[in-house]
Amino acid sequence: MKNIKVFALLFTTFFFLNFNQTSSQAFAQNSIKSFAIKESFAKLDSSKGQLFQVSTEKSKIRFLVYSAGLFPSLGHNHVISTPQFESYCYLGNILEDSQCSLGLRLADLEIDNPQHRQVAGADFSSQPSKEDINGTRNHMLGVDNLQADQFPLLIIKTGPITGKVPEMNTSLIIELHGKTFTYPIKVLFTKNLDTLQIKGNFSMKQSDFGIQPYSALGGVLAVQDEIKVTFDLIANKAL
Repeated sequence: MKNIKVFALLFTTFFFLNFNQTSSQAFAQNSIKSFAIKESFAKLDSSKGQLFQVSTEKSKIRFLVYSAGLFPSLGHNHVISTPQFESYCYLGNILEDSQCSLGLRLADLEIDNPQHRQVAGADFSSQPSKEDINGTRNHMLGVDNLQADQFPLLIIKTGPITGKVPEMNTSLIIELHGKTFTYPIKVLFTKNLDTLQIKGNFSMKQSDFGIQPYSALGGVLAVQDEIKVTFDLIANKAL
């Protein structure tokens, strides 16, 4: 009887651990939703416009985060870049039919790449240590900031597009941290044969998405709520 009880206990323990592991894996898979941008753009009418895919290798998107607090010089300004993302643009025969979308996983963001800091200007002339970068990344993706485990994606879509080439007016509809916020923006647009170039910049606030900007030591170290975003997108005609 004693052996049976021991066996039952071991079986129950194994089942519990295996169940928890399986449940955790299922939760992780369910939390990482697909942005399905390619699939949605593939459904657009090719007789009414042209489809372009944005090149991750040739394009540049940078989020510039500035230090704040009582002693901002004690902290670092940060450059967050996007080596991996998915983005498509549809250039309609009628301008109002045009649209662009971009999606990325927050876990793919890169922090303080030396090359990106070098071109970002004098405010980013210093180079944080690997320890500082790892600490910034862990906090940024963690439970006190982006909560990337729960909200793993950043999705950006354009609103109505107006104006005349090369300067166009639109809005960026940004989905982040379970919230959606819209920013009006001007972009510079260039088309050359089968290539598009879209350039622009704007500012967004972490608090717009219910995110608390980093602050430590009673506000001695902190980062600004406002983040400056610059982008230079190169898109090639999709085959």
